[in-house]
Amino acid sequence: MTRKVIKDTIRSTERYILDVTEQQLLELIKESIAGGVFSKELMKSLTDLIFFQYNFHRRLVNSACSR
Repeated sequence: MTRKVIKDTIRSTERYILDVTEQQLLELIKESIAGGVFSKELMKSLTDLIFFQYNFHRRLVNSACSR
């Protein structure tokens, strides 16, 4: 299954579509991190988002299992 990653720019009507699998997207992210493409602020924001979503999901699952 492929997923489309779409980027809308705020100041423009242009759209950039990257049609990749999840595995390919992970590889692109890994290479970008290794290459220093992302700012420290973006890295922190992504980390916070991922941990928040993971912990939120885990609490939901644990709550449902304990009923």
